[in-house]
Amino acid sequence: CGTTLHGLFDADAFRHKFLADVATRRGKRWTSDGTSLAALRTAAIEHLADAFEAHLDLSAIERIIEWAPTPTTNRRDLP
Repeated sequence: CGTTLHGLFDADAFRHKFLADVATRRGKRWTSDGTSLAALRTAAIEHLADAFEAHLDLSAIERIIEWAPTPTTNRRDLP
């Protein structure tokens, strides 16, 4: 079994409304700080990319990827 709700909470407006409603039902108050999930995700990916650039030899990784055999490549054909 799986779920069809994947990504449901990615929509900021829906997530904010849902959390506010849940809080209200529990007698609490919840307000969003206004941060966009998309903005948070982009910032996290940029941070990860910066770490890759700072600590990995991306040129070497690119060469390995270019060298890697494809499913239709015979390994004997490789240098």
